Amino acid sequence: MGNSFSCATLTDGTVQCWGRNGNGQLGDGTTTDSSTPVQVSGITTATQVSFGTVHACATLTDGTIECWGENDYGRLGDGTTTDRSTPVQVFGITTASQLSSGDEHTCVTLQDGTVQCWGLNGNGQLGDGTTTDSSTPVQVSGITTATQVSASHQHSCAALQDGTVQCWGRGFNGRLGDGTTTDSSTPVQVSGITTAAQVSSGDSHSCAALQDGTVQCWGHNLFGQLGDGTTTDRSTPVQVSGITTATQISLGYTHSCAILQDGTMKCWGQNFYGQLGDGTNSGSATPVQVSGITTAGTLTSPPPPNPPPPNPPPLSESANRLKLTKDEIVGIAVGSFAFVILVFLCARRNAIRRAARVQRIIVSQQIKQVGGAGLPLGAHFIQVQRD
Repeated sequence: MGNSFSCATLTDGTVQCWGRNGNGQLGDGTTTDSSTPVQVSGITTATQVSFGTVHACATLTDGTIECWGENDYGRLGDGTTTDRSTPVQVFGITTASQLSSGDEHTCVTLQDGTVQCWGLNGNGQLGDGTTTDSSTPVQVSGITTATQVSASHQHSCAALQDGTVQCWGRGFNGRLGDGTTTDSSTPVQVSGITTAAQVSSGDSHSCAALQDGTVQCWGHNLFGQLGDGTTTDRSTPVQVSGITTATQISLGYTHSCAILQDGTMKCWGQNFYGQLGDGTNSGSATPVQVSGITTAGTLTSPPPPNPPPPNPPPLSESANRLKLTKDEIVGIAVGSFAFVILVFLCARRNAIRRAARVQRIIVSQQIKQVGGAGLPLGAHFIQVQRD
């Protein structure tokens, strides 16, 4: 699913899409939303469809790729940045094997084992050694034996024939898996993985299904999406607890899922909307069984473009994110105490209002010293978004 729209390939080779259509992402030649599927114009030989936030792409039986929808950063790959409500052919691709669309870029493995990407490249997610956006495909540096690619928000990963995994793009939270949190505009090897069967990338974490049926994950872990029983970010892979018979994995924004050999499914991570499928809205840092699924075939849970409202972290975690110094805490406390004294001394209502204004000024000055802004009166901590 993309940003409020979905698409499907049919057995006759056509593609149908439904949902939001403000940028032509349904591909039917209009920008009219549709609550029922509409046929993507002109496509009759599709083998796979993949979608980002507001664009979609399809591989065809002749090895070409066609894309449609929003075209900021050149994400349609046709050499322009013009939105398209009907499919346009991606420039120069004639031997496409497998396709994956991130939020604002797309990557494809070719039949010769190379990988090409196009679109947004602010963090090096195209893998060509630059951070320059490209409206036509560029070759990912150094990869010649890829079996599969997975594009995400600001990073991409590929599984190679020798069982290793390489990732490129943004390194924050350790999402490249190389033991660092450093961005890389060329592929780096994920530490310790030598038997990967598949790789999948969420917004800021990735996982690999290994040939022995286990799963390993790395990157952002605030909601337990790495499945190791903790909420600690990992810059190298950790094993998902209790999974030993995985056949396929797919990652969402802040959760992960696996199909097991017996046809059941397990998921882990954030569960604000019930995305773990266990009948609750409680997140889990270890896998929980999806209720009622016993004959799963394939699964898809691509990362949504915008993060869902997070489960509120503990107060201590909010304090750690702000990382106030002792002097700053004392300063805010002094300001608050001064306000209490002012209120006590003021007898009339207009005097109390003046004191409140003084307090807001005092607290605002303290907050500015620690990088905050707009802290509500009476608040003690600010939650700073990690990413």
